[in-house]
Amino acid sequence: MHKAIKTVMPNSVHRLCCWHLERNVQTNIQDGNFTLAFCSSMLTYMTVEDFELKWKNMVVKF
Repeated sequence: MHKAIKTVMPNSVHRLCCWHLERNVQTNIQDGNFTLAFCSSMLTYMTVEDFELKWKNMVVKF
């Protein structure tokens, strides 16, 4: 898909949707608590600073 998008729409940026990101976490990490924390970080509106702090706390915790 990445190659096709780059070929057909060279000025676009391909991103994964939150559903795919959550599925990748569930498949590869397999820790329900991490999945909840990850989804909360991904789906909650917050400032860049708040996100970076939350992400650093997740890295320390998990």
